[in-house]
Amino acid sequence: TPTGRQIAAVAPNLAPSHLFSASRGLIRPPVEGVALGRYGTDDGVGGTVQGLTLETRPEAPVTAPFDGRIAFAGPFRRYGQLLILEVGEGYHLLLAGMTRIDGIVGQNVLAGEPVGAMGLTRSEESSNAGSDKPALYIELRRNGTPVDPRPWFVASDRKARG
Repeated sequence: TPTGRQIAAVAPNLAPSHLFSASRGLIRPPVEGVALGRYGTDDGVGGTVQGLTLETRPEAPVTAPFDGRIAFAGPFRRYGQLLILEVGEGYHLLLAGMTRIDGIVGQNVLAGEPVGAMGLTRSEESSNAGSDKPALYIELRRNGTPVDPRPWFVASDRKARG
């Protein structure tokens, strides 16, 4: 009997159960953690922060924040493993900094489905932040343009477990 993951991997273009644009403020973050920095602020290297970074506990599981299709999965520059999830209406969610991705390009995933895991420590590009805890970088893009991801996620004041 095929597993749920195998079924999802071969299912033809699953449509999201609801529109991404209608989900503002309702999406669960892909990992539990403490937010670092703010979208639009100085990134310290001559640009601006175009996403959200969540400091996590070591080896924290990462889940799909919304139903979608994996558009990219693999290593990317110094960001560790990068997953790009196409969620419809021209929106893409980028998740970077994982040490493992559990999915392949073209695979459909459902919100809450495991898609990867964090490592034991922060990847080298962000190690100057004063902590060596792992951190997941989340970027939301609409038609290729960065959008502040924070308003899309359910507000929570909980800290990372562990």
